[in-house]
Parts: sequence; structure tokens; C-alpha cells
Amino acid sequence: MANAKKKNRKDSSSSSNKKNEKSNTTSKGMFLAVAVVLLAYLIGGARYYLLASNLWPFQGGNNLANLTPVERLLKLWRAGDKVDIQNITNGNRGLVATQDIEQGSVIVTSNFHDLEGEIRKDYPEVATLVDETVATVVKEQGAKFADENLASKILGILRFLQLVDIKKNPKWVAYAETLPSNVTSMAWYWTDEERKCRVPRPDDEVIYQDRNVFHGVMEKLFLSQQYTLLQDIKSECSKLRLEWGYLMLRTRGFGKLFFVPIMDMSNHDPLRAAPVTFDKRAAKIYMVAARDLQKGDPIYNNYGHLSPVSSAECHGFVQDLEDGVAYFESPSIHRDMWRSERTNSNPQCTGSPIKFFGNTGDQIISAQLGTGKDAHYSTHYKEYRPTQLSHACMRVLIQSEKGSELAKYVVSAFEKDYNRYAAMANAERCQSSEGNFPLIRKANSVMAALLWEAMELAEKAAHDESIPYPGIPEHEEALTAAAEQAKKDVAAAKNESE
Repeated sequence: MANAKKKNRKDSSSSSNKKNEKSNTTSKGMFLAVAVVLLAYLIGGARYYLLASNLWPFQGGNNLANLTPVERLLKLWRAGDKVDIQNITNGNRGLVATQDIEQGSVIVTSNFHDLEGEIRKDYPEVATLVDETVATVVKEQGAKFADENLASKILGILRFLQLVDIKKNPKWVAYAETLPSNVTSMAWYWTDEERKCRVPRPDDEVIYQDRNVFHGVMEKLFLSQQYTLLQDIKSECSKLRLEWGYLMLRTRGFGKLFFVPIMDMSNHDPLRAAPVTFDKRAAKIYMVAARDLQKGDPIYNNYGHLSPVSSAECHGFVQDLEDGVAYFESPSIHRDMWRSERTNSNPQCTGSPIKFFGNTGDQIISAQLGTGKDAHYSTHYKEYRPTQLSHACMRVLIQSEKGSELAKYVVSAFEKDYNRYAAMANAERCQSSEGNFPLIRKANSVMAALLWEAMELAEKAAHDESIPYPGIPEHEEALTAAAEQAKKDVAAAKNESE
């Protein structure tokens, strides 16, 4: 009987152990099953995110490593189906329409990349140090022409180089790979002999003040040992890399946004430009067609009121005269603005060169960029005449409202400028085919040609008061009429859609 009891206890214990083992096995199985499901979910979610972001590397023949830099850029940044990046002329790349696009339609949409804001949010102490250092260096160097947005640009550079060279962010690395690597055509890198082939202007030192202030600021920033961000960039980026970042930022910026990938692949042509508008609330930037575009048409942007000389200095190119040059400047008139007590205290008249329209014809370029008071874009080009601001400054300078008197003054100034640019374009010392001599020579030649044509028009107006000069009242009326017509077109389109 005792043995039977022992056996029963043993059997019972064995049965209990087996149940526990079975229970443990079941628990482990359930745990593994849950873990597998979670892992599959995470992998699936990661794959979905990467696919949505165009970062998934296993898509047949679309492995990012097998793509060209431009193909990677288009894949990672998503430009939509209306544009492509192609070679246009002389090996130059640019945006091209892949389909017909109607006037007023959005061509490209891009996200708002506030690189400066990201640094101010994530590294507020560094942002404060940059602001203070820029103010200190400008004062130490007496750089009265220094870029007033230099602190913002430096913060943008720090974030950009952090993303590209330190964090190796795939999207930003792909973008950086498509940017020009050689910037020696820009004025920062012109030799002393090349600079001697430029016609002197009152604000020539602006470019070099910016360079000197930039170097001074970066040197002081890198002396700080307490900020990892600055030390990381110092160790990863050479002086040339920092300069490259700054020049990319200066030449590819949209407003204060600095970098707008893909959209900034559009080349400069104000006469055919697609205007850009910002929606800060939606954090979006839109490029809108100012005219009907056909499939295969290049899509242009307006880099600003660039003359042949300023485009050579800041961007390393000069537009061909046959294609139409939107603006040119007069060093003589600009110098008079600086010297006269009537205008030398007005930054609008002295802050930048006095601009005239080039061989643009008489045309209005306009587009409606959504709604609101600033939604209408319109420019009226009046061939070889001053811009509205230039006209206003010259009226103050010569103290006359008469168009014929203004024309006489312009003839006198243009004659001096033409002789200088023509002489420099043909100077023996400037005929080299090496380095930046051809670029500078072309800028001088195009300037001389524009000045000659503008001088002939002004001379006719000086002796014939029936010729409107500069025609600014017509300019204002045309802009008003264009704005009103655009509003009517938008309203009509809205009614049709309803």
C-alpha cells in the first residue's frame, strides 16, 4: 500500500511536470510568434516608409547605387511628373517640361527646408554665437557692405554640411552630388590679372568684403571648443569645402530658403522665367508657369536683376546677347549717386547699381500665384529704358521731371561707360583664352553692345520730346492693366470649373 501511494505521488508529480513543461513550451511558442509578428510589422513598416521615401534599395533595376546622381536626385526628392533634368545647350543641365503645361499651372512643388531654423531650434547656443560673431567681425573689419543676411547663411551652411558630410543623409548627399564642384569661375577666385579686366564700379569691394567677413567669422567660430557641431564640421570640412558651401548657398537660394532641390536646377532667363511663390503655412514652395509650355520646353527661373557683369561675378556665366539680356547697369550713374548729396544717403539709390532693361523688347510677363494681395506676379520690360526705381533715383539726382533732360544725362553717362567697356573688351592684356578671361571678356562685350543701343535711344529722346522717355507712366498703367486682366482670367477659370 505504501509503495502504491509513492507510485501515485510520483505519477502525479511527473504529470504535473509534464503539464508545466507543456505550458512553458506553449508560452515560449506564443512569445516567439508575437516576436515574429512584431518583427514582420516593423520590417514591413520600415519598408513602406523607405518605399514612400524612395529610399528602398531593392526595386529591381532601381537600386540607388546603380543610378546616376541626377537620377538619384529625381528619385529621392520627387519632382512630380511634369519635369525632368536634361542637358539643354553646351552640356548645361536644366529643367525641362515632360508634358504640356498651361499658363498659371503649378510646375513643381517642393517642401520648405528651413535649414537656418533647424539650427536655431536644435542648437540655440550655436545660433547665438554665430549672430554675435558676425556682428563682431563686421565691426572689426569695418565692412559696411557686408551681406546683412550673412548670419542666416552661415547657419544654413552649418546645417547643410552637417547633413551631407557628417550625418550622410541620403537625400542631401544625393543633392550635393549634383551641385557644381568647380566654383573658380566666380569672382572670389579671379586672379589679380583677371580683375584688372573689369571696368571699376563704386561697389567693387562688396564681393571681397563678404569673403573676408566669412573667413573671419568661421575662424572665430572654430576657436570655440564647447560645441560639438562646430568641432565636427571643423574636422570634416576644409576651408575650400566651407567656401563651396557658402557659394552654393549664395547662388542657389530662393528668398531666404537657400536650397530647394530640383527646382533650383532651372536656369536663369527673366524673360521666360516661371515665378516662384511660398506658402509658409503649408511649408510649400511652388513654381508656376507664366506662359504656356510645351513638352520639351526648358523651364527657367529668375535669379534676380543680373547684369552681364554681376552674373559673371556671382554665377560664372553671361547670357548670350541673341537670347535677350534682361538688365544692364551704369557704373557712371551709380558713382554719381554715391557722390551727390541728394542721393548718397538713400540706400535704394546707392545700395545696388542703377539698372536698365536690356534688349527685351516691350513686353509684359505676368502670372497669378494663388490668392491674396501678393499673389499677382507681373513685370513690364521696356527695352533700353531704366527700371522704375532707377528712374526715381535719377529724377532726384538731376532735379528734373522732363524726359528730355533725363535722356541727355543718360547719354552723357552711357558714352563714358560704353567707351570703358569696349576698350576693356578689346584690351590686349585681356585676350587670353585661359582661366576666366573669356568669361570677363564676354561680359564686357555684351555690356558695351547694350550700352550702345541704349545710348542711341536716349539720344533720340534728348532731341525729340515726342519720344516718351523713360515711359514710366505707361509702365505703371500696363502693370495695373495686366493685374486686372489676370484676376479676370482666374475668376473665369473658377466659374468654368464650377
